[in-house]
Amino acid sequence: MTSNYAAISAIALITISLSMHKSAAQALTGNTLNVTGPAAAMGGTNAILGITGPTAATGSAAPHALLSETSVSGTDNTNAIVGINTLDINNDTLAKPSGIMFGTSINYNLGGNSSFSGSRGGLLINMQQVGSVTQNGTLEGIQSSVGMSASWGGTGTTPSTAKGSATTLNPVLHFQHGYVNGLGGSGEEVDIITDAGSTFVNRGGISVVEESPIVVQGAYGDAGFRLNMQMAPGPGSGWATGFGFGDYESYFPIATDGNIMGVPTNALQPAATVANAFYFPQIAVTGYILDFPNFKVSGGGGITVAGSTGVSCSGPPSSGFQVVNGIVTHC
Repeated sequence: MTSNYAAISAIALITISLSMHKSAAQALTGNTLNVTGPAAAMGGTNAILGITGPTAATGSAAPHALLSETSVSGTDNTNAIVGINTLDINNDTLAKPSGIMFGTSINYNLGGNSSFSGSRGGLLINMQQVGSVTQNGTLEGIQSSVGMSASWGGTGTTPSTAKGSATTLNPVLHFQHGYVNGLGGSGEEVDIITDAGSTFVNRGGISVVEESPIVVQGAYGDAGFRLNMQMAPGPGSGWATGFGFGDYESYFPIATDGNIMGVPTNALQPAATVANAFYFPQIAVTGYILDFPNFKVSGGGGITVAGSTGVSCSGPPSSGFQVVNGIVTHC
């Protein structure tokens, strides 16, 4: 193989897998994919690829040959995630000291000997409900799962002693040096469309859910959302805004009767307790901690209130302050 990442070619993998239909065992040795298993035809032919495979599944959602044209009916009573079309890679014992080996790779080069025009996409998954539903459930366009079940040789829970990490989704957007005067882009975009007449309980752009009833927090870091920088900061590095609302090609997204940030009260969690609402013990603020049109709090603790007619103090002296016409006076 010629890929710098030694990734398995998607076309080669599909061709080998489908010629065998459902391999009993697959093993990786060096840079060669060895496949063993039955090669009996299972009926049906894909009109585009000319691949034989099953055309109907009745009684259960049993795995079929990859890319087969199927009609699924019946009932599957197993309490498990079942793939109708599967690509199995078992017993991977390949040694790869550096880089990453991928089970499936789609290598898509645009242009080449001549230019191209129009938009492109590498992978499209389009699910659409076209009929009624008889049982409650959910639709998932993509589910990616990674399981860590054994030690990777770490000797402790510090950055220098721990080993082995994982991520279930890793989009990469690379603005290369030849890309100039462009509109830019984003590492990931989530589009939500709600038609008039639809009704529902909840709507969210991104939801991070803790599923384990027993939570083990990270020894050094534990956050639902985290902004990181891979390299040491240099000239021009770092985000101009950590969390932004709207940009040059979109409108301000918060409703006029909405909240920019908040914790809504619900039946499962009517009240909660935390140690700190905002915790930045190592951040020096050279401008303002809060900067609103009529209310500002500077990094040094100064408060500016524009157009105020007065705020009464409460409690003993020095525990509060009074603001009159934008002038702060300690009690």
